[in-house]
Amino acid sequence: MSFLETTLLGAIAGVTIFLGLPLGRLQRIDERVRVGLAMFSAGILAFIFMDVTGHAESIVAATLGQFKHGHTSFWHVLWLFALLAAGFMLGTTGIAAPSGG
Repeated sequence: MSFLETTLLGAIAGVTIFLGLPLGRLQRIDERVRVGLAMFSAGILAFIFMDVTGHAESIVAATLGQFKHGHTSFWHVLWLFALLAAGFMLGTTGIAAPSGG
């Protein structure tokens, strides 16, 4: 998936969240519409997460292959794995952290 496609899907998810916030407060909107918007944006975000994670895993795997053939150091592989792990932990912590309000 290209950067443009990822950006477009992120924008679609953001628009559904942007629309879903005020629509969620309106009493006249059907509950199914609110749930549908939430599930649509969650599905797109999950797809983007899996796509980005797959690309990150392939970078680490390619570097591991280079290490096996003696073209890079172990520390480079370890650094990329640590970067992937730290990014995953920070991202999931940011999602799970309670808001300040």
